[in-house]
Amino acid sequence: GSRDEKPDPQAQEALAPLQEAMRLEGENPASLMAVGQALFALGRRDEALRTWTRSLRIDPNQPDLQSIVNQLSPTPVSP
Repeated sequence: GSRDEKPDPQAQEALAPLQEAMRLEGENPASLMAVGQALFALGRRDEALRTWTRSLRIDPNQPDLQSIVNQLSPTPVSP
């Protein structure tokens, strides 16, 4: 993506409540996936990758997410 892209305002609005829910409920694959999607939409790719990698460590049986992480990561990530 280009640096000129504007962050997604819906992603910005969604990020704080998602992070709060994760803080209260603990990390789980679904919440990590959602936070990662919001971060990615905001152009925060590295943070999104780290978040998605944590999701895969908890539940490695997420082939779609594994594929996304492998495409975006400079080196393949295995849980």
